[in-house]
Amino acid sequence: MAEGTKTLDLRHNQGVTRAILVALLLAASAFAADWTEYRIGPLRVVSNAGDGDARKQLTEMEQLRFVLGGMLGKDPIRREQLEALWPITLVLFDSDKDRAAYALPTPFVEGGSANLSTTPGPAWRSAIAKQLIEANAGTMPPEVETALADLFASIEVKTTRVAIGAPVVGLSPARQREWARLHMLATQPEYAGRFRVYLKNLQGADVSLAAFNTYGIAAPELDKRMNAYAERGGLQSVDVFGEAITPAKEFYERRMPEDEVTSLLAELKAQGKSFPPDSARGLLAQGTQESLYAAASANPKWGAPHARLAALMSSPQARIAPLEKATQLEPRHVEYWEALAHAQMDSKLYIEAAKSWLGAERAAGTEVERVRLRKERAAIEQQRVDAEIAAARAAKDEAERELRRVMAESEARVRAAETKANRENAAQATFTAGQAPVSFQEGFAGTRITGRLIEVQCVDAVLKLDIQLDNSSITTVLVQKNPEQDGKPVFTCGPVSPPRRIEVVHNAKADIRWETVGEVQTYELK
Repeated sequence: MAEGTKTLDLRHNQGVTRAILVALLLAASAFAADWTEYRIGPLRVVSNAGDGDARKQLTEMEQLRFVLGGMLGKDPIRREQLEALWPITLVLFDSDKDRAAYALPTPFVEGGSANLSTTPGPAWRSAIAKQLIEANAGTMPPEVETALADLFASIEVKTTRVAIGAPVVGLSPARQREWARLHMLATQPEYAGRFRVYLKNLQGADVSLAAFNTYGIAAPELDKRMNAYAERGGLQSVDVFGEAITPAKEFYERRMPEDEVTSLLAELKAQGKSFPPDSARGLLAQGTQESLYAAASANPKWGAPHARLAALMSSPQARIAPLEKATQLEPRHVEYWEALAHAQMDSKLYIEAAKSWLGAERAAGTEVERVRLRKERAAIEQQRVDAEIAAARAAKDEAERELRRVMAESEARVRAAETKANRENAAQATFTAGQAPVSFQEGFAGTRITGRLIEVQCVDAVLKLDIQLDNSSITTVLVQKNPEQDGKPVFTCGPVSPPRRIEVVHNAKADIRWETVGEVQTYELK
């Protein structure tokens, strides 16, 4: 009886457990089913707090992107829009408890494949603007970039009606002053029309020229006006042209599956300290060649995987291509330009290295950093000059060695010819004891020619040698009697095939009868 009771209790407990699991699964499914993703371009809102707030926040983000794009030179008629290096994601919760559970220490933290936020507000809007500036504009002075981002911290959006420039609460005095100075250029009619030109001039150019190139006044005068405007206070927002948006039509919306929601919430909990291993940032953290290639594929706009790949390369030449890709994708990173310049210098690509150093200077955010880069470039430039001088000296030495080698070979051929001529002369004549043989050139005072013997014309006992000189002309010389060697005639009448090299000394006395330029005194067949 007791045993049966235990069996019933066990079955009862198993049933309860099964019921609890089913309830949990249903609750989790309901929880996941309530989550919706709203997206346009690189902007994204994920929410279980209903459509209204999510669409309102995404509209505000999109209008911020549109207005800032106009200031940075994007043409709305051509549908040009600002891009982001990482998707900008806002997560909205339907309860204060969940918002507190996933609160972040900063407006944004890094996720595996996006930048994540949970709390909209002025700092959040300013951070969005800063991300868009960094992804779409060249480097400007840090105080200008911060002030421009702060200009959008208090953006006011009512569908297509947009206002910027309302006072921002919570800024430090220095940051408040820079915001007020830029407020004049961005909102006052006499300056706002050319504000985008001013920002363009600030990017990677001489800051002192931006005022004159844009407004036709010297930089000190523009500073004076901006300071006076900031000190006046009482600054108000102004209306600007917004984008015609119909959220219900233009926003992409979809229900999110449970696994995506779970992964996203886990990334919020990690607060940028760890990432999913298959995400772009997770793959980069692994640091292997295969994972870095995968990270580059996961986020094709990201320069970091290419720079890390370059660090794995052993030769400077191999590092150049991935570093060039990194600078193309993220030209504001000074360290990428510096690494590329060093690799090019080590590969003796001095012209390319000089361009990379200039790229590093344009990417530098402060004058202190630009001065450091100029000093480093000057030091390496001296190394380049020394290397070029050494290379020129080595080339000159090599040319001199080659000239000496050619002269030595020529001299050796002349000596060999002299030795052969003296040997033949010794066979035909007897020298007085102690008499030194003369050289081939010294033995005859006539004219010397060198070329190819192409034909022997025989007229009775007289021979005419047709010689094609090295300059392609043909000269004919006279031989009174066919010489013999080992009892056989040296020359055979008719064309010589193949032609033979011959060196002849003749008396330079032309003979009209025989149509020759001279009579042979001596010869040497080679």
